[in-house]
Amino acid sequence: MLPKIMESSSGAKNWPQRREEIVRIFEDNVYGKRPNKSYRVYSKLRQRLLAYGGIGVRELYDVYVETERGSISMLLSILLPKGRQRVPCVLMISNHDAEETPPEKRNLALVDQLFATAPESWVRETKQIMQGWQSPQKKQAAQLLDITKDDDQDYWPEKTILAAGRAAACFYASQAQPDAYEKFPKSLSALFLNPDEPRAGNGWGTLG
Repeated sequence: MLPKIMESSSGAKNWPQRREEIVRIFEDNVYGKRPNKSYRVYSKLRQRLLAYGGIGVRELYDVYVETERGSISMLLSILLPKGRQRVPCVLMISNHDAEETPPEKRNLALVDQLFATAPESWVRETKQIMQGWQSPQKKQAAQLLDITKDDDQDYWPEKTILAAGRAAACFYASQAQPDAYEKFPKSLSALFLNPDEPRAGNGWGTLG
């Protein structure tokens, strides 16, 4: 059943209520609800250096998230136009790492269980995609991204963003939360979730 939408949602007057409604819809249907636990986020500057021949400045930070369960750290790269003026920033959550890691053995029983309950058309398309992942051409096309160095690429055109007068920020998704069912909760999610408790239908997941 689709979530109920406000009948009148246009205009500045209704926006605060509409915004809260949209957030709840995304929590229930896309990202899941983050556990209501207190947390602290802080950062430490690791390095600041000129980038792309001096037209920009790259700042590398170690960003820490801390709860009563412990803490994790993530590397954050921010590419800034020279000068200290405030500018809009484009953020990329990179699913590419600096170095290629050997593929992990997947739990095929979980995949079979998913295929058994999913719509037939989705299963067919997903199997075609998975076959493409195993092709030699796909393996050769694997892209890496070292966010500590100047590395303007098609899927992350940070130099183009810089030339437009914007900042470009990036961190590795794998450092925040591995994208693997068997590794949940781990890293960031382990700071908020008890692995022994069953997860609700709208519970927090890797995407959240």
